[in-house]
Amino acid sequence: MLRRSGLVTGHGVDDDARLRVYELRQEPFTALQAWLDQVQAFWTGQLGAFREQVENISKGTADQ
Repeated sequence: MLRRSGLVTGHGVDDDARLRVYELRQEPFTALQAWLDQVQAFWTGQLGAFREQVENISKGTADQ
């Protein structure tokens, strides 16, 4: 499954047909990190706006 998804590459060892060596590929993880950064930035902005809204409502209610 990992090989099919492109996360790892595998190759046999010349001396032993029973042995395969797998290596992680960096590219898919770089793309994943970029996507996670976008999601984090989105939610940071959304939650910051929500916090400001709640604080403004709280200040308005406390003054009355």
